Amino acid sequence: MLQKLIFLKPSYFLIKYFLVFLISFCVSLTIIIISYKFPDFLDKNLKGAQKYHTHPVPRLGGIGIYLGVIFGTFYLKIFNLLNFSALPAFISGVFSDINKELSPKIRLFLISLSAILGIFLTNLYVSNLDFIALPKIVGIIITFIGILGFTNAINIIDGFNGLASGFSLVALTNFLLTVYTYKNFFLLDVITSLIFVILGFFILNFPFGFIFLGDGGAYYLGYIFSFLCILIKNLIPSVSAFYPFLVLLYPIYEVIFSIKRKLKRGTSPFKPDSYHFHMLVYKAIKKFLRRKYTSNLNKKNILEFLKHYTEIQEKIKFLANPLTTIFILFWISPFQVLAYIFKENSIILLLLSILFIIYYNLTYKLLVMYLKNKV
Repeated sequence: MLQKLIFLKPSYFLIKYFLVFLISFCVSLTIIIISYKFPDFLDKNLKGAQKYHTHPVPRLGGIGIYLGVIFGTFYLKIFNLLNFSALPAFISGVFSDINKELSPKIRLFLISLSAILGIFLTNLYVSNLDFIALPKIVGIIITFIGILGFTNAINIIDGFNGLASGFSLVALTNFLLTVYTYKNFFLLDVITSLIFVILGFFILNFPFGFIFLGDGGAYYLGYIFSFLCILIKNLIPSVSAFYPFLVLLYPIYEVIFSIKRKLKRGTSPFKPDSYHFHMLVYKAIKKFLRRKYTSNLNKKNILEFLKHYTEIQEKIKFLANPLTTIFILFWISPFQVLAYIFKENSIILLLLSILFIIYYNLTYKLLVMYLKNKV
């Protein structure tokens, strides 16, 4: 049915993609306008460990994305079930976004509820890992753990303008090229809808940060990505199970590395800190920009510099935020390309995943050294 519609009525899909973009954009724009009339919806905390914005900003961008996806996939039963199943996780995030903070345990319970609902309502779970077929109960347990992890993974990297949504667009574009290669029109339509929905939010988030994705939006995207990976493997069996894993490895490993780092420091994995990879990139870019601004200082212009010091500092913070996103998206790009090229080769994808982990650890160490003036 879907294949016939694509060939017979391409205008239908073009109109639909424009509409989902418009829904996401207009809902986000409306939230921005309403939030400034009702300041309780604004994130006014500018001094937290993971706060890098310079003025109060609404954090409800996930609402536009959620509504846009509902509209874009309303005729697909499996996505109706997924959107319904995602509600507990999504709502737990929205509570945080409107400054009604829930405890980590309640959030974990609600995300777990979404994971269980999604698995059993759709019957989607990891059934094999290329080399071996998994017993159903093992596949369900792996899927459950994967959903919990990745639902939080997108949230962890959501620290700067366009980072989480930009990464999502990069990953979805990779998936789009793959499903187009295999002419799977169901996935082609779903992924294209997701891309246009996220774009509607992205242009209001990057580079100026008029609205944030928020916990609700990050949880929802992470949740949908989890099931999208399973759908890609189920509907295109020749693609390796490790292909979507490598595509999404940056946020996945960020979660693992973060837990390991916090446990090593003797702090709770649930406690926020300022040592995530993207935060070190931000600090390094700020340091680089400060050096640029001060490299030509001399006796003649030092007074002029001090006179505009506060203004210069604000400009550096403003520039460093989107530059962090640009740096990271370019930084992951070689592995995105390699994942697409070797999408059917499990061994190479596994080796590339190991190489990415080495690449991440090495870059992290170099950033620490640069920030400590050791490079």
